Amino acid sequence: MSKIYGPNIETITIPFPEEKYNRYLDEVGVTNEKELSFTALTEMMLAIIRDFKNGSVSLDEISDMFGHLWHYVFLCFPFEQRNLYSEIDDTLLAGSELNYEIRHIIYPNGGNLVLFMTRVMQFYDRRSNK
Repeated sequence: MSKIYGPNIETITIPFPEEKYNRYLDEVGVTNEKELSFTALTEMMLAIIRDFKNGSVSLDEISDMFGHLWHYVFLCFPFEQRNLYSEIDDTLLAGSELNYEIRHIIYPNGGNLVLFMTRVMQFYDRRSNK
């Protein structure tokens, strides 16, 4: 579950998409997130982005799942390994901020929202068979 805070102290609570998350774990062949290798983590990220692109995952869901993967999977790898996979780090962090950025656009050009979404889509485009 994530909470998004607004400029006037309002709070939006978004439930974590547990069922979808577990389906992605199944899709990449693991029974729990502790079994994710960097390869399986990448495959899971690509599956989530694929489903975001086809409309079966919302922006809030991709953001929540990427934030969860960053905190509870990526950060569990040893520091030396994380350094080798900095693009995964950058993409998970960018994706985790999307649900905040969409609600706090300040600049007419979209600011960080465009930057973060571009980072996520480029990660997908470089690896997918489209």
